[in-house]
Amino acid sequence: ASAASPPLAAPANPVPATCAPKTQDSEPMTMRQVLLRPEVWGLWFKLLFAMWPGYGVKYVISPMMANVFAASGTLQATASFIFLVGYAVARLVSGLVAGPFVSARRFTGGLVVAMGIACVATGAFLFSVPRGGRVDAHGDTFACVFVALIACIGTILAGTKVLIPLLSIDMWGPANLGFITGMMYGGLGIAAVLGPITSWMALAA
Repeated sequence: ASAASPPLAAPANPVPATCAPKTQDSEPMTMRQVLLRPEVWGLWFKLLFAMWPGYGVKYVISPMMANVFAASGTLQATASFIFLVGYAVARLVSGLVAGPFVSARRFTGGLVVAMGIACVATGAFLFSVPRGGRVDAHGDTFACVFVALIACIGTILAGTKVLIPLLSIDMWGPANLGFITGMMYGGLGIAAVLGPITSWMALAA
């Protein structure tokens, strides 16, 4: 009689999608457990400092345009319009892309880096432009560059805000969504207060 054939090996488990969330905790944590986790506070401060400049620009676009570039009312309105269009598009795109195509954690990390680069570029640009830049021969060019830079900051701010709930699920699971998301939105509120205050202080200096 022929020897019995060896049992077939069980098929390997399918490789999970690279964009699937990898939660650290699937069970709900107490408030004390959440507050004692360094990674929670690390994310909180990361989001705070990432959104602070965006709010600083969002609410003082017209005063900045008038104070730095002596911009007309039409140009100020155009700058605000471009900022808000980029803001709205970024919210839509971030919601469509995060999850199906890239994890919320990676997407947020990329946005934080992009915000840092955009802020450095904007700061360097403003230091290089004399006060009342539109009086200069290249005033219109300076103003257009500034509008493009603040539009980039606005899109990054919008994308970061959209990703907060997805990021909370990705890192700590649906069971901890409520408290951690609320905590992150608390940081967002602080950034929304401190951003305009520091911007007004910079304009008055």
